[in-house]
Amino acid sequence: MNDTFSLIYRYREALLRGALTSLELAGIAWTVGLLLGTMLGVWRASHRRGSGRNSLTFLSMAASSIPIMVYLLWCHYPLQAWLGINIPPFITAATVFSFYNTLVIGEVVRSAVEDLPVSFALAAQATGLPDSAYIRYILLPLTFRAALPGYLVSQVGVLHMTLFASLISVDELFRVTQRINSIEYNAVGVFSILAIFYFVLSFPLLLLASVASRNLAKLGLER
Repeated sequence: MNDTFSLIYRYREALLRGALTSLELAGIAWTVGLLLGTMLGVWRASHRRGSGRNSLTFLSMAASSIPIMVYLLWCHYPLQAWLGINIPPFITAATVFSFYNTLVIGEVVRSAVEDLPVSFALAAQATGLPDSAYIRYILLPLTFRAALPGYLVSQVGVLHMTLFASLISVDELFRVTQRINSIEYNAVGVFSILAIFYFVLSFPLLLLASVASRNLAKLGLER
């Protein structure tokens, strides 16, 4: 353990830059995924029939069936060569992670919306509440509360996915620790740094998801 803290101090600047890059990638994917995924999930839940819903469901399932690493490598190498463009690796990684997270959150939100009691929508219709007001003041708040545990758990997975960005030469934390290990030849100490980093960020989110899930169970809104 002393070796680990010694390495952290010795390479603190490089590790800090790598950690910030990992957090920046995750932050972009979290933000884009939350915005677009929520809209996608609400749309899919509100259009339960029709060719548009079926087509979008099929596309979401097809896209989700491909590993994120394949998306990342394909978009960075063959796709850019085919299009004749050169996009910075960070932009490629942020785009791929955001796309993937949009699908994940879209499914979480869709399931949460469809699990809401029909009585809420019926009550809104009976009182003459406009659809826009129903979505803003009833549907979205209840959906957010019901989907919160699943959302938090899925975002931990997104944070973990950022280490794949090292495959296309993004200097996130995993790539930095690999470089340090090539100098120090201390795999235990170096990769313990990764374990500490992901534990410090992930465990509070998982704990919050567990607490939220228990609270929702008491309210009868647990998925």
